Amino acid sequence: MTDQSNDLSHITPKGSVSQRYESQHKVLREMIAEVRGTLESQSDSLDILGSQLSVLAQKLQEHFLEEEEGGFFDHIRKRAPQLSTNSTQLEKEHVDLLGQIRDLIAKAATCEGSEPWWQGLKTDFHDFSKLLTQHESLENQLLQRAYSEDIGFHD
Repeated sequence: MTDQSNDLSHITPKGSVSQRYESQHKVLREMIAEVRGTLESQSDSLDILGSQLSVLAQKLQEHFLEEEEGGFFDHIRKRAPQLSTNSTQLEKEHVDLLGQIRDLIAKAATCEGSEPWWQGLKTDFHDFSKLLTQHESLENQLLQRAYSEDIGFHD
């Protein structure tokens, strides 16, 4: 029996694809909000922050892997081959985003705890979350384009 969780070939309507990834994006946004809350409270327990960042990194890695291996990007390329360059560029961003979250984990692990340290960590996390949000938005736009552009077939 094969696992169809990463196989989008059976999903053709745009709504099914977008719902699947929007659900995952929602979970990621909730996790980001939790980290942001911990950063704002400058919690005494830096273990919580480190744990939250590690769980976010793991979830992000799983999400990106699913998109890359037979998931979202393959679906887009099959549906709209003219968007392959766009999808490849977004795929490359995964490496950068994962590198940034690993850098945040490393910085949190230094546990300096001074006010400038907290502010730097908050700024770095804000920048990371902003880039991730932009990345998700571009993925959504790519999906919209794949279903709205004329792909050259005629009825």
